[in-house]
Amino acid sequence: MVSRQLMQNQLSANPSPSEVELRQIIANAVADASLPAFREDVRSRKMTIATGQGTVHGASYDLSNSGLGEFLAQNEPLVQTATV
Repeated sequence: MVSRQLMQNQLSANPSPSEVELRQIIANAVADASLPAFREDVRSRKMTIATGQGTVHGASYDLSNSGLGEFLAQNEPLVQTATV
């Protein structure tokens, strides 16, 4: 089954996923569509990105340490500067 169909099946079961859940659905669909020999390696990498933390090739990662965590957006107006 192709990745798109896998994602559609998951979204049908959960029509209003959170952002993290949506990233996990995509990560699992990509992993499930990869070659069987690499499937769990792909899954560990994609899920680490999707959730912000995980173990890949024996190393533990917390992506918030690199500024890639779940942070609330600042609701500040954009300031446009004049260019000459």
